[in-house]
Amino acid sequence: HVGGMVDDRRSVTHPEEYIDVNIRGTATLLDALGQCGVKMVVQASTRSVFGQRANNDTYLTETAERRPINPYGASKVGADAMAHCYSHLYKMNVTLVRIFATYGPRGRPDMIPRILIENIVNDKPIRKFGEGTATRTWIYISDIVSAFICALKNPCNGFAEFNTGAPNSTTLNELIACAEKVIGKKATIDHCPV
Repeated sequence: HVGGMVDDRRSVTHPEEYIDVNIRGTATLLDALGQCGVKMVVQASTRSVFGQRANNDTYLTETAERRPINPYGASKVGADAMAHCYSHLYKMNVTLVRIFATYGPRGRPDMIPRILIENIVNDKPIRKFGEGTATRTWIYISDIVSAFICALKNPCNGFAEFNTGAPNSTTLNELIACAEKVIGKKATIDHCPV
């Protein structure tokens, strides 16, 4: 189950869509699957359920506290809870694969790796908020695919959740430097207030 609304920023202006699709939609799907006797589900979750942390070195394990900072993250906390609930109600084996920031071919146009590459190539400025020290843990798309295949081939017993992140994170400044190196030219930076 990978259906759902994404985009943290858009969820702030359209929260009802995220609640309806991500929570109600997930509950409806899992209920129908349970009633039909389906015994295994692999469901996509997101790093956004954890929200922000004051310390960039905080390691987010599967049991880290959920503190979403936008309706998207909150709706995925709700979808995760529905997965746990319906796993219990129908004795379904449900595995959550929690996707962290992903990059690779055909990446989402609203994600920073694609924005950086396209803006540098087209000589457009890159909006940089703050000092560029904010971090993200990035994971390549083929690693996400491998996580889903692993979950499908190795059903859990009951309910399980797995983060797909890596043990290291990358600052925005490091990401900009990497994009500059790949393209072979310097980025134009538009420094914005936080």
